[in-house]
Formats: sequence, structure tokens, C-alpha cells
Amino acid sequence: MRIPHQLSRFLFFVLVLIGVTACSDRNPDSGGGGNSPGNLRLQVVNTSANSPELDFFLDGTRIARLDFLEATTRTSVKAGGGVLLVTADTPTGPVNALGPTALGLTRNLKTTLIAFGTYAGLSTLKIQVPDSPVPAGKARIQLANTAPAGVALDIYLTVPGVPITGTTPVARLDFGQFGTTLDLDAGTIDIQITRRNDTNVIYNSGAFSLVDGDDLLFTVVDNPTSVTSLLSLLVLDDAGGSEVLSADTPADFRATHASPGTGPLDVRVTPTVGAPTTVFTNLARGEVTTFAQLDPDLYEVDFLFTGTPITAVGSGLGTNAGEQYTVYAANVPGNLDLFASNDNRRPIATEARLQIVDLAATLNVGPIDIYVVPTGEPILLATPHLEDVDYQDVRTDYRALAADDYDLVVTAAGSKIELSPRLALGPLLDGGIYAVVVRDDGFGGLEFTRMDDL
Repeated sequence: MRIPHQLSRFLFFVLVLIGVTACSDRNPDSGGGGNSPGNLRLQVVNTSANSPELDFFLDGTRIARLDFLEATTRTSVKAGGGVLLVTADTPTGPVNALGPTALGLTRNLKTTLIAFGTYAGLSTLKIQVPDSPVPAGKARIQLANTAPAGVALDIYLTVPGVPITGTTPVARLDFGQFGTTLDLDAGTIDIQITRRNDTNVIYNSGAFSLVDGDDLLFTVVDNPTSVTSLLSLLVLDDAGGSEVLSADTPADFRATHASPGTGPLDVRVTPTVGAPTTVFTNLARGEVTTFAQLDPDLYEVDFLFTGTPITAVGSGLGTNAGEQYTVYAANVPGNLDLFASNDNRRPIATEARLQIVDLAATLNVGPIDIYVVPTGEPILLATPHLEDVDYQDVRTDYRALAADDYDLVVTAAGSKIELSPRLALGPLLDGGIYAVVVRDDGFGGLEFTRMDDL
């Protein structure tokens, strides 16, 4: 779950209260403190940005299934050797991703196991610290670097709004390292991060509140879906974790023209307060823009006929920090529609991810079925990839496919008669992000727009 920095603390504690945490096959330790003799309190975390969901097995028992940035509650387990096995959920079934690895878990220590790194180089970071109370009036923090994009980092704690000039980093961490625990006065801080021996800040938490009694682990992670914001922080306590974006993280925004018979279009955005801005110009039918950046806000988005002040179609769009949006102009001239999707474009190393959007307004066959089949394979016995899809269908999520060569086939819902020539998708590769817009050709048939990001 991604949370803008201003709301992270409030929402984090709400989630704690209502018990929204990643699944675990063990019950949480109800003691909230120390352990029975011979036990330790364990939390498991997944910070591998390009890994699929991971299953964690400890001594043969599954203790968690975690997606990227998910964490278990801290749970009491028996100390001892401890053998960890991690498997990955892939389109062709589970595969071994890491281990088995002997952990050597020491009793009576607060223990955090973090799966980190790229999927191809997946590793485990074991952090064990004394499980002791936080002194009154203090907040305890610890810092770790599990961001492959970060390499070697300097981490600063400053008064909110104060630059790092003249200050010394509280931690200098290589990739896969963690620092000692720090007991700080409760209050508000900025967490600022630079590359080693650099003064350019690449992450700034903004004002972060440390509450009396907090016991937090901050681990630096990759931000795989933002064009401009390289890093995030995952903040962990005994109840789980939440992401805190850099305070300057924008929303990413692109547009595509899917309207038959409509000439070039400009795209203009107007914030809640402020003047309108033309973001893209002269967008031709079938064209897809690159991503532009917007401050998080509620915008009026307008497609205008290029070179005129005449609005072809407009609609509201709320944007959140760190999220990506595509807006589409669809339907015929004089009856244009604006459609938007919120896109989770995180690459996953074990699968190709494909999004399909139906913007064929004038097809006149009702809902459609969309098949994705190996190249040349008949659809007679195949199951639709998307079934009973209507114009502007909201099913715009990216779906996993095993790497292969594929055709995309469109039929009327429930039919096996192909409505148009197949779209040869070609090889879809593991780690690839692919998208197709099904659109009108203006003559009762179909055309396709590719929006691939390899």
C-alpha cells in the first residue's frame, strides 16, 4: 500500500487498529513484548521490487505469503537453527526463489527477516536486536538499505525543512547493510537520503512524526513505478509496514488518442487552484504520449482540437503521489468520451504483464470477449483472457502471462467468430509491461494501439 508522506502516520495507525496486515500462518504474539525462554519475536518482509508474491517457509512451515512492500505482524517463534525457504508464485506454478538457508536465529532477540534485491539476486537480510523497552519520552529507530537502485547511501535526520548542509549522516549504508538502533527524543524529523558522499538529496520524507514509545525500522526501498522518484521508505513496527513516499513525489500522467475520425488533439489540465496548462499538443489518432509529471491534486482534464480553444471532451481526474494515470479520448467526433485508468506498471521478473482496454464505442456487437493465445493457436477450446467486456470496461489491471509469443483475438461475447484480423503481440517477455487499446477504425472494424514498456 502506497501512502503519501503527509498521511502516512495517521493511516498507518488506523490500519494497525483495524488489523490490516499481510497474511501469516502463525498467530501474532499477544504479549507485545518479550518472549518465553527459548523464543524470539519474528517479522518477515518483502522488499524485492521485481519479484512476484513470495511464500516464506520456516523449518518447513509456511509463515507468510507477501507481495512487494508487505510485512507480517511480529510473531513469537522458537529460536534455534531456523531454515528459511522462499518460493515464488509464477504463471506456471511455484518455483524455488531462495534457499533453503540456515538462519542461526538467536533466542530473546527481536528479529526481522527481509527478502531484498532483484529476483535474480534475491537475498535475505537478518536483523536481530535486543528486545528491550523504549525509554520514556524516546522513539527508537533503526535504518537499513534494501534498495538496489540506492547502492551506497548516506542518511540524514534533520529538523523539518532544514537542508543537510553542514550536517553529518547518522548512517552510511551500502546495499544490504543496516545500522544500529538509535533512541531519539519524540518529535518531528525529516529523513533525507543522498548517494554516498553526494549533496544531492534523492529522498526526503518531509515532516515525519516520532511518537513517544515508537520502535521503528526504516528500510530504503526502490520505487519501481515512479518515473522521477527513485526511492521510498518502508516503515516497520510490530504490526506491519507502510510506505512513505518522498515528499516531492509527483503523479505520472500520459494520454492517448483513440477516437476515429477526430483530428489531432491537445491535452490541457487545470488544477483545483491555478491556471490551466497544456501538457501535450498535436496528439494524433493512435498516438500515445510519454509520461509527464503532475502535482497530486484534482484536475479538470480537457482534450481540445489542436490549435483552437474548443474543448472536444473534458472530465475530472484526481491524482495521488506516486501513481500513474493514462487518459484516453474515445468515441466519434461530436460524441467524444474521456476515459482514465490508474495503472500499476511494476515489472515482475517471472511474468509478462498485459493490460487491455476496450475503447471500441461503435462496434455494434455488444460486449466482446478478448483472447490471448499462443501464436497461431485456434480459440475454439480456449478460455477468454477477458470475458464479456463492455466499452470503457473498468477491468484495466495488468494480468500475468507466461513468456511466449501471443496473438490477441476479439470476438463477440460468447462467440468464437473472430471480428477482425488477429493482433500479433509477438514475444511477451518476463519483466515486460504491455498494453493494448482496442479501438474503432471508423468503418465498423477494429484497430489496436500498443502501449508497451519493456
